[in-house]
Amino acid sequence: MNLHKITMSMALVAVVGTATADTNATVAAKSKVPANIDERIAMHEIQRNGGWVFKPGTGRGYVAIVNRQSKASEDAIQAGIAIVQDQYKVDIKILPEPKFGAVATIELVSDGGKSTVVWYPDEMRTVVDVDALAKDRPEKSVLDERVKKQIVRGFGISLGGGYVCTSRSPLSPMKTLNALDNCDTYLEMDMRFQQNSEAFGLKSFDRVTYRQAAQEGWAPVPKDKYQQRIWDKVHQIPDKPITIEYDPKVDK
Repeated sequence: MNLHKITMSMALVAVVGTATADTNATVAAKSKVPANIDERIAMHEIQRNGGWVFKPGTGRGYVAIVNRQSKASEDAIQAGIAIVQDQYKVDIKILPEPKFGAVATIELVSDGGKSTVVWYPDEMRTVVDVDALAKDRPEKSVLDERVKKQIVRGFGISLGGGYVCTSRSPLSPMKTLNALDNCDTYLEMDMRFQQNSEAFGLKSFDRVTYRQAAQEGWAPVPKDKYQQRIWDKVHQIPDKPITIEYDPKVDK
């Protein structure tokens, strides 16, 4: 039973605002209007409140995405990250090479199509071979969807949550992977994440809107036009500054 259906798209913005600049990550919002109602709601929230930011000091650890392939687009990678961040509120960094200190690592490679997903449990590492996902020479949009779903699946595997996307067919053929509307998390995955994540060194962040962070005075530097508009409004000088009149007889 899926209690946490997450429908996101490449239009979704996931912003990580942490105590240091190198932990900030932004998924750029797209200008096209999403067709799905959930996606339109998400896009409306982005336009109105600037997306979400993670409050510094409330979370711990990060997951690394190491991108060593060029077939799948950056948008596909960011869309997969957005699904995970929306559900689990964890810090995810895109890195050119594996880095010591990551709680778990998901590598995207071009390795001749040997296997779509390989798990190395002792290293908390999952490898997604994009060549395997592209064997049937799919259109770019189809390949991007597959990669997005496999990123979410790789996150679940790396953290001991099992396969994601579907609990009934963990070794789905490509046509089943295509048929899934999105890569939803499910109850078993959520429970395992809660049980395992902090023991592994990964803790969820508290999340607020960019607007709230700006009003509280700790928002990161704006990353897109929606955040910039909020930033400018919060920090603008009033047109009619407040004046206080002093009466020495009254204000002694």
